[in-house]
Amino acid sequence: MLVRVCGSALFSGILPPHAFEIHLTGPKKHCTMYDLHVHIIGHDHKPRDHSLTIDNYVLQAELLNLKALGFVDHYPYRIRSIQKIREKIEYYKRHAPFPVLYGAEIYLPSTTRIPKYFDYSVGHVLRGYTLEEAIKMTKIKHIDILAHPCAYGAHCSEYQDAVLENATIALELSEKALLYFPQWLYEKARDCHIPLVLGSDAHAPESMGFSQILERGLHWTPFHEIPFVEERGWLC
Repeated sequence: MLVRVCGSALFSGILPPHAFEIHLTGPKKHCTMYDLHVHIIGHDHKPRDHSLTIDNYVLQAELLNLKALGFVDHYPYRIRSIQKIREKIEYYKRHAPFPVLYGAEIYLPSTTRIPKYFDYSVGHVLRGYTLEEAIKMTKIKHIDILAHPCAYGAHCSEYQDAVLENATIALELSEKALLYFPQWLYEKARDCHIPLVLGSDAHAPESMGFSQILERGLHWTPFHEIPFVEERGWLC
């Protein structure tokens, strides 16, 4: 039996009944889209039902017809329920009809060691650093994706574009910070064959989606072509 929420056929036999109590909205978007940057834990770190939050993200991902979903939270954590979060994500890794990943967002510069149980890592560079410095820091920490480049006080200039020619990191096409993603950076990344990875940076399921990216006609790297996805065997 298929369960339908807002007209979307959802996989059955996986979600607990309470997962269907919310009303999810929004049309299905693009059949090659995915989202590798959604947050479970809020910035306020207040106690909440993280299990239900994960359920609702998976429902919204199916509604949007996403091909993969990546949960990412700022590491190190400030809550005690992380083991339950990990267990719930592991559950969906086994049962969801699309790849579900678990990543860590690391503030840079940082001396934090990234645990091996994370599937991938996202670098969040602090204010005041240049694009060149940001890419060098991600390389030192073996970060997979540079989150929202040129946003949040970063110093970006076309004169720094040479650093992209030998870069081995993916750049995030962030729906939340797309305003700060300059056209020259987008074009240079494509010229240098740097993966452009989709991430909504959503802090709630209803904030997922990529309307601005679609409106601008931007191209992204398909999930199955992201280098670290292929290398780590996450394709269904």
